[in-house]
Amino acid sequence: MVEGEQASGHKILSMLEALSASAQPQRLGELAERTGMTKPTVHRILGVLTSAGWALQREGGFYGLGPRARALGGIDAGWGDVVDRAIHALADATNQTVHVAALADGEALYTHKASAPNAFIMRSRVGLRMPAHSTGVGKAMLSTLPDARVVELLTARGMAPRTPATITDLDEFLAELGTIRSVGYAVDREENEQNVRCIALPLDVGPNGPAGLSLSSITFLTPEAELMAMLPRLGETAAVVAKALS
Repeated sequence: MVEGEQASGHKILSMLEALSASAQPQRLGELAERTGMTKPTVHRILGVLTSAGWALQREGGFYGLGPRARALGGIDAGWGDVVDRAIHALADATNQTVHVAALADGEALYTHKASAPNAFIMRSRVGLRMPAHSTGVGKAMLSTLPDARVVELLTARGMAPRTPATITDLDEFLAELGTIRSVGYAVDREENEQNVRCIALPLDVGPNGPAGLSLSSITFLTPEAELMAMLPRLGETAAVVAKALS
């Protein structure tokens, strides 16, 4: 490792240590004070960590550990096993694919995945980032934010169509979020990937959110009514996962 790369590596590690030093999100200035770095340097490193899911930017300019860092820590803390057991049990009971995601830099970042042994293979994987506006779990997470924040995120990210069913009009999307808030769950009707339908719930994980849990099915194997009937079981699992991640 060359000298410059070594220095950058030490700064990144120092930043992760500073983020983990407090249970509460911290301002950029606080992190600069903890690490002894300049604010521009802290901002640059946080940008790298946030884009990779190791840090998350909160409302009001605060920063905290991201889902990838929490997942790594959860191996020793024990909650990683709790989440994995819960979502694998759900996958086995429904014969569908289950995802846990966090909202990272305006996108849905998959932090956990479980598939039933006989489930149709899906291309998703842990660490994959997908547009929030086209995924069920992304819509569920966005529904927990004020409309003004949603507009800010989607304006920055854009609303590119993933399939012919993707909602690309901002006003229509905000109306969709209103419906999600009213009924308590989100539905992705082939909006992110053709032949894939999913239902999703936001997870109440306090300052560690927004986060979400989804159940994905293949449209030609599982009718929508059958998938919707799985909502109660999804809700039971969501309560377990939310408690573990809080």
